[in-house]
Amino acid sequence: MKPINPFVIAGLALTIAVSLSAEAQVSLPKTGLRADVQKKLEATTLILNAPSSWCTVSPVTPDGYLLTALHCVRDCLIKAGAAEEGAVPNFGLQDLLLVKNPARMNVVCADQSVPALGAKSVTVVATGRALSSFSAEFFESFSGLHQELQARGLSSRGNDFALLKIETKKSLACLPLQLSQPAAGSKIFGVGFPKPQQQTQSLTLQASPGLRYASASQSQFYQASPKSERAYVESLYNDSSVIYSNAVSQFGQSGGPIVNEGGELVGVISGYSILPTKNRGEIHELVGVAASSLATQLPPAVVQASTLCR
Repeated sequence: MKPINPFVIAGLALTIAVSLSAEAQVSLPKTGLRADVQKKLEATTLILNAPSSWCTVSPVTPDGYLLTALHCVRDCLIKAGAAEEGAVPNFGLQDLLLVKNPARMNVVCADQSVPALGAKSVTVVATGRALSSFSAEFFESFSGLHQELQARGLSSRGNDFALLKIETKKSLACLPLQLSQPAAGSKIFGVGFPKPQQQTQSLTLQASPGLRYASASQSQFYQASPKSERAYVESLYNDSSVIYSNAVSQFGQSGGPIVNEGGELVGVISGYSILPTKNRGEIHELVGVAASSLATQLPPAVVQASTLCR
C-alpha cells in the first residue's frame, strides 16, 4: 500500500482532552535497558506543556538547558515575530517555517511550561533554521521542488530541534549529548509521552526500541514507496543530520530523546514515517534529529556543559 507523508509531526496532539496538569506516569515498563539507564530516563524525560497540547523535552545540562523539537515551539516563535510561515522560493507554496535568527534567540514562551521542574515558562535560545513537511507524492507533482529546498538548506528534518532554557536553582538530572552518529544497525530507543489510547488515561512514559537503518532500502517505508518516489525517499535517508529507525514514534513524543543503550542522547524525536498496512494498521517508523549534527549549531558552552551529565 502507498505510504503517506514521511514527515508527520509527532507532537502537539490537539484533538485529545487530556488533563495535562495531572501527574503523568513516569515509570517505564521493562525496556531491556540497564536499570540505572532506565531510572535516569524516568528522571530526564519530561512533558513540555502548552495550551491544549504537549510535547516531550529533556535537560541536556545541569543548569537548565533542554532540547525539544522546533515544531513544538512553532506557535510561540511566530507570535513573537521570531519566525514566519513562508513560501518556497520560485514555487509560492506556503508550507515552510522560516526562523529569522536561529543561532541567537531569546524568545520567552510564557504559555509553555515544564511542570516537573516547576518551570512556568521556557525561553527559546536556538533552533534549526527552517522546517518543511512536503510528502514524497507532493514532490512528484512539483518538478524541481526538492532540489530547490535542498539547495537552500530548507529540506532537512535535521532542522527540527529547539534549545530551551529554564530558570533553576538546583542541578538537574540530564542526558549527555553523544556527538557521533550511532552505528548503522545499532540499538536505539525513542522515549516520550505518546497520546493515550483513551481520553481518560494519564500520559505514560514509553521507550520504544529499534535499530538505526543503515540505508533507505532497509526501511519498510521505502520498500512500500512507489518506484517513482524512491529516489526522493532515498535522498532523505542519506541525510546524515537525521536518524531513521524501526523504533515506533507516536503523537506526543516529539522532542523526546533518542538514546543509545548507555543512556546517551543520540537524537531528538521529530516525527515518523506512516506506513498503512492491510492487516496491522499503521506502522510508525521513527524520524529524529541526530545529535551529531547539533555540535556546530548549539552554543559551545552548552555542548561542553552536557559532558557533566555523565
